[in-house]
Amino acid sequence: MERNENMAIRCANFYAVLANPRRLMILWALEGGEMCVGDLAESIGASLPCTSQHLRMMRENGLLESRRDGQTIYYGMPETLDTSALHRSCEACAEALGETMLRAGSRIERR
Repeated sequence: MERNENMAIRCANFYAVLANPRRLMILWALEGGEMCVGDLAESIGASLPCTSQHLRMMRENGLLESRRDGQTIYYGMPETLDTSALHRSCEACAEALGETMLRAGSRIERR
């Protein structure tokens, strides 16, 4: 992979989008398949407007795809998004902070 300023900017933007606990929780929730806004909001414990804002930002930055079925919009992850790398990254962060990841990143508990 060529490492230049353009790639550094794209990677920084990618990590900036992920630098929010709710957005990480959205990705983890979507690992089980696509979901609508209401189900995602309930899953992450956020309001509908807050969840919608996160989804918009994630979709605009290529972390999510959406499809409409009548009046309902469903969100899912693109096939190109490697969540295993994301899990390894979160586990490395937890380890560096002296914490243990429980159940695929759903909760972090102190040792």
